[in-house]
Amino acid sequence: MKLISSTYGRASQRFLLDEVRPQHVSYLPDTIELAVRRYGFLKHSDLSAAAEKGIKFEHGRLDVVDGNPIAIESIDVFSDGIICLCHSTDDADLVLNDFLKWGVESLNMRPPQTKIRRDYASWLVVDFEGGLEPLLAKYTELHQLIRESYERTYETKIDFELQRLAFSNDPLKGQYVNVGYSIDRRINAPYELNRFFCVAPLRTEDHLKLLQQIERTFAK
Repeated sequence: MKLISSTYGRASQRFLLDEVRPQHVSYLPDTIELAVRRYGFLKHSDLSAAAEKGIKFEHGRLDVVDGNPIAIESIDVFSDGIICLCHSTDDADLVLNDFLKWGVESLNMRPPQTKIRRDYASWLVVDFEGGLEPLLAKYTELHQLIRESYERTYETKIDFELQRLAFSNDPLKGQYVNVGYSIDRRINAPYELNRFFCVAPLRTEDHLKLLQQIERTFAK
C-alpha cells in the first residue's frame, strides 16, 4: 500500500462551559481580533453569526519553534468545545493544545476540571496493491479489524455494522461525533491505480496502520 496524501486530520475537544467560562467575559470583536493576530486567519465568521452559532476561523498557521509553521484549515469554537482541522491529527493536536493554552493565558479561560476524551478523524488517499473485492469474502475479519482499531483509540466498544461498503454505528444511539469508516474509489482516478479515499475516526498514524493491516489480511 502506498500513501498518496493525508488530506485532513481533525481533533475535537469538548468541555463543560460552566468550568471554562471566564469570570469576566471578553468583548467578542476583541477576542476575534486577538485570535486573528496570533494565528493569521484569513477568514472568520461574521459577528452576528459568531454571537449565535460559535466562531469559525479559517486558513491560519501556528508558528512552531525549530520547525515549519503548521497550516490550519479551520478552528471552530463553540460553547461546549473546539474542533481543529489540519492536514494530520498530530498537527491538529498541536494546534488545539496551543489554542487552549492561549485561551487560558490571554482570554482568561479557566482550565477545565472535568477531563473529556478527545475525538479524532482522518482522511487519507492511498493506493492498494490490488483491488478490494476480497473484502466481500472476508467480512467477519474486516469487521473485527474495524472494531479493534476503534477500541485501541478510545477504549470503548461499538457494534459497527455494514453501511454501503462502509462501517458505522447506529446514529440513533446518540454518538457525539461521526464514527464512520469508509473506503471509496477516488473520483477521477483510473481504476487500475486502485486508489481509494479512506475515512476513519482515528489518529492519522493509527488510520494508516489499520489500512496496512487490512491490505496484509486480504492479500493472503
